[in-house]
Amino acid sequence: EEFQRLGVLGDWNNPYLTMTYDYEAAILREFGKFVKGGGVYKGKKPVLWCPVDETALAEAEVEYEDHTSPSIYVKFPIQATLRELANHHIALPLGAGISQVSIVIWTTTPWTLPANQAVCLHPDFDYAFVRVGDEVLVIAEKLVDAVAKACRLSGYDVLGVRKGRIKLGGFEGLRCRRPVSEGTSPILLGEFVTLEQGTGCVHIAPGHGQEDYELALKYNDPHGLPVIQTPLEVLAPVDDQGRFTDAAPEWRGKTVFEANPLIVQKMKASGVLLGEGTFTHPYPHCWRCKNPVIFRATDQWFVSMEKNDLRKKALEEIDSRVRWIPKWGRDRIYGMIQSRPDWCLSRQRVWGVPIPGFSCQKCGHVLYSPEIVEHVARLVEQHGTDVWFEREAAELLPTGTTCSKCGGHDFDKERDILDVWFESGVSHAAVLKPRGKAAGQVWWPADLYLEGSDQHRGWFHSTLLAGITTDGRAPYKSVLTHGFVVDGDGKKMSKSAGNVVAPQEVIKQHGAEILRLWVAAQDYREDVRISPAILSHLVDAYRKIRNTARFLLSNLADYDPARDAKPDERLSELDRWALMRLHDLIDRVRRGYEEYEFHLIVHALNNFCSVDLSAIYFDILKDRLYTFHKGAPARRASQRVLHETLLALTKLMAPVLSFTAEEIWQGIAERQRETDSVHLTQFPKADPRYRDTELEKRWEQLLDVRSKVQAELENKRREKLIGAPLEAKVLIDANPEKYDLLKRYEQDEDLPGLFIVSQVELKKVTHLPHYPDFEVKVVKAEGGKCTRCWRYQTSVGANAAHPELCDRCVEAIA
Repeated sequence: EEFQRLGVLGDWNNPYLTMTYDYEAAILREFGKFVKGGGVYKGKKPVLWCPVDETALAEAEVEYEDHTSPSIYVKFPIQATLRELANHHIALPLGAGISQVSIVIWTTTPWTLPANQAVCLHPDFDYAFVRVGDEVLVIAEKLVDAVAKACRLSGYDVLGVRKGRIKLGGFEGLRCRRPVSEGTSPILLGEFVTLEQGTGCVHIAPGHGQEDYELALKYNDPHGLPVIQTPLEVLAPVDDQGRFTDAAPEWRGKTVFEANPLIVQKMKASGVLLGEGTFTHPYPHCWRCKNPVIFRATDQWFVSMEKNDLRKKALEEIDSRVRWIPKWGRDRIYGMIQSRPDWCLSRQRVWGVPIPGFSCQKCGHVLYSPEIVEHVARLVEQHGTDVWFEREAAELLPTGTTCSKCGGHDFDKERDILDVWFESGVSHAAVLKPRGKAAGQVWWPADLYLEGSDQHRGWFHSTLLAGITTDGRAPYKSVLTHGFVVDGDGKKMSKSAGNVVAPQEVIKQHGAEILRLWVAAQDYREDVRISPAILSHLVDAYRKIRNTARFLLSNLADYDPARDAKPDERLSELDRWALMRLHDLIDRVRRGYEEYEFHLIVHALNNFCSVDLSAIYFDILKDRLYTFHKGAPARRASQRVLHETLLALTKLMAPVLSFTAEEIWQGIAERQRETDSVHLTQFPKADPRYRDTELEKRWEQLLDVRSKVQAELENKRREKLIGAPLEAKVLIDANPEKYDLLKRYEQDEDLPGLFIVSQVELKKVTHLPHYPDFEVKVVKAEGGKCTRCWRYQTSVGANAAHPELCDRCVEAIA
């Protein structure tokens, strides 16, 4: 009802609901297409994990908040002898009296050190060998001073510098003693290492980091294995609640955050802690419980970004067929797709759309196929997703299903559900395709997806990957991103701050149109401000538009377009100027809608109503409308322009001021409009016939003269020489060029009417003392005041039958 009150069009009697059985089945069928393509797999990988909610999270399900973490510098002693290091691996003499050479790493997650498997250096960075006492520390050369300061090192010397990768020997493959657990870890090379913070050396825990995991995969393959000798383990000794397991017995039962200070204390006691402090930085938090999350390797379901070239195709689609509004949206989503890991599809929740997979009780093999997914989808279509949780595995599988690996007949059903971002990502298939088909139309792909900027990593993102996988293209043609609503000072709204502006209250006080106008008037590419002052300003703008429509309607009461319309050649120059401005407006507004530049539309409409029409055209036209005979050709010609302006203006405002446009449309006589509703009519198009460059240039000059005349009239009004402008006579001395311009208008039109005065006297001069082209003087008008048109004319009193009228008005009433 609130959306309807806002004027939102929709099939309100037939909404799509995500919990209907057919919708849930559609989600599964889209998943089946992923399975058929071969990109779905189950594996152990590090994922964002909430220890409080005990579930994996997507990147779109985390919020980054400032968090203070431990900041520690840890020594990983190299196991090679000093002779081996100096003569073979680094070819650098270290001198006498050296007891130990260590790689120094920096981390803000001490709790990941029990899972350490390696140390990583950048192949192209310069690493300094820094002597401190009888030790040598290996640190990136550019970070030596920063590390020395953080760790309070004094009296250190740089013995030499070596690249991360050296042709003969080098760091790669050397082994270091682990600081908190048994065993040694190899030194590896990776280009993800940076010099932004830390030491330029990174501790690697494949079970607790995506880049760490990918590095482990690289070195565990046949090409990398000779370097490390023993495969790196994807170790994550942490359970669903974020507590250490038996795999890390020293801290068993402790949460990772409880274990942090204990691990630091152990390293301090063993002498491997070089320095410690704290570090405040943006850290991922669960969007539901608001607690810090961790990276943890678990068994999850994934969609490969490389299988079937999903990543490559998505990046190509971003640049080929999708229009991004604003344009920076393209860069945002491109960067996210380019660097994202495989898509984790599974969630550990008690209810949702299930992942239709099964594991063999005999051999543990995971069974899933398009046929199994379709079978489960049919059951869900009949009974809803509850069927998965209520029935046993045997009742959910097709009859006669056996394990493809061992031939077993007994299975356990999967307990994980599908990521809700997968559900939203396939909504295009569950909504647009069946509804378009039912309507006998093609509704896919969507013309437009629109949401906040956070959805580049959410809905826009998952929809793109889903569409590429199932249909070979994005399910949208355009994507529009808007900012978030903030208060008048640009601050986030909250009840505690008392700065919340509720839409319902705005509607109650000002009506839905003001809220619609506010939405359209903002540059949505940035955060959108709202306050009583902003709304008050929009109320004034809205009032100008309404008053414009009221003027147009009231002056068309006696107009019949079929009977009274005059051809173009009968239009005055003023009318042609007004038509030119109207069609320029149509062109700008159409482009505004096409480019989704709604704030420019509102500005254009407001400027047209208040300046072009109210301040100029209407102001000049009133004399013609009110004093000419109602059937006078000049009046009828102007009414034609007013009629065309009314129709076009109402249509142009209709998408924004929908209620007002319809109200105006219903106020137009049936003989003056082509349809029963403005929302059923054709949108106006600019007519190039009314584009007249010469006319535009002339009117720029005429309006310049008019503004100077009005300024002088205001001066004389303040001096109390005149009261109203019609009490004035204007004297204009003009150079030949300006004189010819004004004289032409005087002969063809009504020069006093242009200035809203009673009389104008032109004089051609070749030299002006103060201004180069013309000068203006204002004196009292001559003659008496006509009681009908209010102009002062010497002809007032000359007609015996109508002594109170000027000759112009006598002719009009004859």
